[in-house]
Amino acid sequence: MSPPGPRSATGLRPALAGTHAACGPYHHAMDLARSVFGDRFVAYCINSAEGQLDSVILSERQKQAIYNLELLARQELLGDAHSHNALIRSNALQYIEAAQTSLPNALREICGGEVAREAGGDPLEDALLHVASDVYPATLFPPRATEDPSPSIFLLVSGAAVFMNRSQKQIPRLILQDRALGKLFPEAPPADDYDGQGFDVSSMIYWSTGVGSTLQLCNVASSLLEGVLRRTEYGVTPSEYFDSTRKALKDIRNLADKKRVATPALVGLSNVILSDESPIPLKGGVIRPFRDGDNHVFMDSTGVKSVLEVNFYIQILKIEPVASGESLAGSDSPWDSLQKELGRSQTELRRRIDLERLAILLTCDEVPRAPIAVATSIVNPVATGHSVSFSIHHSLPDQQLPVGIEAAMAGRLMEWSATLAGNPANLDMGMRRILSAVSERFDPLDSFVDAVICWENMFGTSQGEVSFRVAASISHLLEPSDSEKRKKLFKEVRDLYGIRSKLVHGATEPSVADAQRHRERAVEIGIDAFKELCTRPDLLALDSSGRGILLLIGA
Repeated sequence: MSPPGPRSATGLRPALAGTHAACGPYHHAMDLARSVFGDRFVAYCINSAEGQLDSVILSERQKQAIYNLELLARQELLGDAHSHNALIRSNALQYIEAAQTSLPNALREICGGEVAREAGGDPLEDALLHVASDVYPATLFPPRATEDPSPSIFLLVSGAAVFMNRSQKQIPRLILQDRALGKLFPEAPPADDYDGQGFDVSSMIYWSTGVGSTLQLCNVASSLLEGVLRRTEYGVTPSEYFDSTRKALKDIRNLADKKRVATPALVGLSNVILSDESPIPLKGGVIRPFRDGDNHVFMDSTGVKSVLEVNFYIQILKIEPVASGESLAGSDSPWDSLQKELGRSQTELRRRIDLERLAILLTCDEVPRAPIAVATSIVNPVATGHSVSFSIHHSLPDQQLPVGIEAAMAGRLMEWSATLAGNPANLDMGMRRILSAVSERFDPLDSFVDAVICWENMFGTSQGEVSFRVAASISHLLEPSDSEKRKKLFKEVRDLYGIRSKLVHGATEPSVADAQRHRERAVEIGIDAFKELCTRPDLLALDSSGRGILLLIGA
């Protein structure tokens, strides 16, 4: 599809009288448009430099553009900004049929500017990129305040800018003709004969995340563009935005082929505070401050102070056709046959999250603290909306002290993240238990028991006296060169192990003070042992019993 020629401004409001943006009737119009839509969006529409809006002398066509933006901006004055803001932005992206583009692009063109457009490698990609060009100005809106309720980004891309777009009208047929995407709708009409809008063609998609969702043919393009916007940073260049659109199409095609596709899993952390606004790259993702858009991602972001993004993979497990008007109620569930895949996916996600949580725990030098995950949302490039799971901590008051990550800690956090990425799966139980002991248990005795289970996971055995092997292994690992310290630590670990064994077999519980003391020391030993073990490739290569043998007899 070749880029269209110059467009008419037919259908746009005429300009008001006036001569300068900084004086006369345009002073208020410009100020109102900038306050609602932001300088970057306004500058784009009037084909001006963002930093020159205070001094620019407007041409007659730029005045016309400002007048159109002012009319839309006035809507915010008519009601509650929380409920109107997303709708106002959606209206600002409306498709102008006479201009054959969205309103911002039409305004930009009558002001003498060019609209960035790129051709695709095939008809479907070409049509999607054309629609994406009309939606691109949505990336120029300023970030919303984090306390603002979750705005529906879907309003921005599913309104007139997409559904009324001429390029969109051919997309349903192109999807059915596509070798991969046609598989998403197994009982659709013949592609070459189809001329509908896609409202009459649906499928039920079962995902490896444990979610089942209905996908309508008419929503594929808007879902794709919604996902691109959701992951797009403020102020992205057109070229970067088009590249993201191409990647999203490639991902959806791979998903339709039932391949695994990488996507972010966003984890809301309630007790991690970053001193620097810059994201910290980790081996398996990134940790960053809470930002604009996270309200929408988590739906209820109460208590979320920072976000851990981990690299994850999703996959379509099953596709079922849904006839128009057919109800899914009472139909046989396919989940029983998909339990193996679901379990594998859930285990993988939990492990990826816990490895980064453990990296943060091991970075803390003083009081051990671990991140508390209160909500997890997996970005799906096809399904509209969000699938969010909440932990029990989401509805509870803060029980843990905050984990402050100073700029000086970032380097060590990155090192621990890289180190833990190579940990064997046979340490996962110990990892989960030490994290639970530090951040998730409310009772100190439960925390104490979890910490000792962590010891067992590292050095336990099914043969011989377990307490002796665990205590000896830990004391040799942490005190390899000082025999007196090693003997003292051996006795301490064995005594704590004995307390734990008596406790779980019905002995009288210790006092609150003793329970807290046992908990703190067991956690400290567990963390120290984990740190040392994770730097010993020779030990990591073995199972728990083999580690003890190597430490005790060197073979």
